[in-house]
Amino acid sequence: MYNPHFRQNKKGLPILKKTEINSIAEKFVLDFDPDALSDPHPIDIDQFTEFYFGLQLDYDYLSNCQCFLGMTVFHTSDNIIIYDPKTKTAEFRSADCGTVILERSLYESKQFHQKRQNILLTSYTNPPICNEH
Repeated sequence: MYNPHFRQNKKGLPILKKTEINSIAEKFVLDFDPDALSDPHPIDIDQFTEFYFGLQLDYDYLSNCQCFLGMTVFHTSDNIIIYDPKTKTAEFRSADCGTVILERSLYESKQFHQKRQNILLTSYTNPPICNEH
């Protein structure tokens, strides 16, 4: 598996330019499917996420205004803040380390697949290391 190297801040979060994110994403794709660029074809983003990275996909409402389209859970927690559109309030939910939560309202978007793919590819630049199990 490709292992990118990049600068990090004091808390361990990556410091990346857009071009660096694109380069890292391209290298991950080529490692997963070496023919992807020479013989362009769709990549199964679910297989890429779940089997290559070992991440679990989940969907929930992350805000009342879609300002958060996705989040990666780095530590198992019962304190993941989500939005309940029925009660119009914030609530807490549980999620395991290695879960990528995508904004549920993306399903309703005409650009669902493109937005979803961009969010997932961005989340791969710094996948969580889960030693909690």
